[in-house]
Amino acid sequence: WDESASVNADIILLGNNTEHIEAHGNVSSTHHKTTGKSEAHFHQLFNSNSPVFATAESLLKKNDSMHYQGKARLWQKNNRIEAHSITVDQASKKLTAQGGVKTTIRTQRSTSGEKTAAQHVQDPVRVYADSLDYNEITGKAIYRNRVKLTQKKLIVLSNEMEGFLEKQASGEVELQVAFARGSVTISKIAGSGQEDRKGFGTAAEY
Repeated sequence: WDESASVNADIILLGNNTEHIEAHGNVSSTHHKTTGKSEAHFHQLFNSNSPVFATAESLLKKNDSMHYQGKARLWQKNNRIEAHSITVDQASKKLTAQGGVKTTIRTQRSTSGEKTAAQHVQDPVRVYADSLDYNEITGKAIYRNRVKLTQKKLIVLSNEMEGFLEKQASGEVELQVAFARGSVTISKIAGSGQEDRKGFGTAAEY
């Protein structure tokens, strides 16, 4: 561990310096992101206000790149990514995930009036896919193969989905718009006494 991160595992291999670390077996890590002034406008899925937690079967860290392999999970407060492997490249501000990808984005907004904290939290947006490529600079997230987006009673299926995340005043990000392409199916689960609705097409905008 140091001031910015800690790693726990059954085996930890260190290179000549801490820029190269290998960890194997029951890996868990905590990382405090540092954001410079030039990065204040970035659409970071995991912001610098709180630590980012991770677990995996193995971890390989080289310079500014961290690769988590085997039942990998990254989370910070309400946001979470799960996949077989997750790679975070801090130099290029990119994140990639492969195999059984599941992301959860839940934005908490401040509202006026006497409401409980639970009411401030919006229904989460969950996206499932085979792979994810996310760019913090542009806020663009591209999900590929067997994509499924759900929020409350809405379900969107497609071959590919391109979403744009936007940074809020709280520092968290929120899904602003998503474009689904290829064999699109949209289902809206109705309430009691109402019929469900479905739509089909080659493309759709959420």
